[in-house]
Amino acid sequence: MLVKEHYLVSSRSDVGLLRQYNEDSLYVCGIDDDISTKGLLLGVADGMGGHNGGDVASQMAVKAVSEYYSRDCHTGSTSIQEVMIRLVQQANSSIYVVSTDDCSLSGMGTTLTSVCIFEDEAFLAHVGDSRAYLFRENVLTQLTDDHSLVAQAVREGILTPEQAAKHPQRNIITRALGTKDTVEVDSLVINIQEHDILLLASDGLHGFVSDEQIVEIMGKESECLDDMTDDLIRAALEKGGPDNVTVVLAKIGK
Repeated sequence: MLVKEHYLVSSRSDVGLLRQYNEDSLYVCGIDDDISTKGLLLGVADGMGGHNGGDVASQMAVKAVSEYYSRDCHTGSTSIQEVMIRLVQQANSSIYVVSTDDCSLSGMGTTLTSVCIFEDEAFLAHVGDSRAYLFRENVLTQLTDDHSLVAQAVREGILTPEQAAKHPQRNIITRALGTKDTVEVDSLVINIQEHDILLLASDGLHGFVSDEQIVEIMGKESECLDDMTDDLIRAALEKGGPDNVTVVLAKIGK
């Protein structure tokens, strides 16, 4: 069983070089709680709808999920995977109600990628184009599928990944929290092991920093987790930093 002493977590969000406001939000829950019974919850949300909505939506998402998690977590006969899906759906409902009641926030929405690490498994729930990755033995594996127009075109063979990376509509997402009264949530369960690193990131990172560069940064054995986080953020800023960029890292074992 993986216990509290076996997790290292680092997180940071940066407004970037061109934006006035940071519409990204993040959360890390469980560090000061009993991880042996609740697990460790991580999440990244990337809001949309401008300053009047995007930052509100992403903040509501992380607040709702972390509060629901702390209150309900996985108890009784409900599986952790079911709980994760329910948390995201509850967050969606909260955002949708506010966006329909307040005309100044109409149309706001947010991505949300959330992971609960419990014992030797990681439970993912995902909506939008923020991403979760597994870094194991110097190999980076994308765990989530982007819910975006160009990602769908790549999956259907209409665009190549190279074409998608430069496509003018690459930022158009097809699924988000808060834009409808219900939302479909992708979920995944993976086994984790000692020395694995889970990376959660908004598109301010993966939209500008290649997988190869991410591997180069995360593969530095001498680098501590905080330095790794800073280097990932710095890499995005060195690409011009046009978007907010958020990174959450969780390492299994020390």
